Amino acid sequence: MFSNNKISNLVAALATAFACVEASHLDNTNGVFDSFSFDEVKFKTRTNCSLDKYPEIRSWLDSDAAQFTQTPILVASDGMSRLELFKEGVLIDTVHVYRYSKEQLNNLLVEMGQPRDKSMTWEKINAMQSFDRMLNNWGAYSEII
Repeated sequence: MFSNNKISNLVAALATAFACVEASHLDNTNGVFDSFSFDEVKFKTRTNCSLDKYPEIRSWLDSDAAQFTQTPILVASDGMSRLELFKEGVLIDTVHVYRYSKEQLNNLLVEMGQPRDKSMTWEKINAMQSFDRMLNNWGAYSEII
């Protein structure tokens, strides 16, 4: 019925399939993360045109990214979208997130302790910055009036 070669191939295929099961980067297998710590998270990505192949990341940047006001969002000249973890200013780990959905990325950032303000939008941030600029230039405006 089955030759030894076919059984060996089947076992190898099953072993490969089980080994490729996707898990969260932060699964605490055997307590490996019990003593792992970081004090800063930075989101790094490429420019908009480089994100054409990853519409979820582009969509996240245009919407939900505004809700993480304490997480720096930086443009990198190389690599894919990622979270870089720092401890006392030293890079200690990188989590590649370019294939994550918006919801997965939001959940991961919250799990990492990043504060999230769901009421914040880019429009609100821009309005606040505009108001701050107006107040900071009040001296120039008051002389004109």
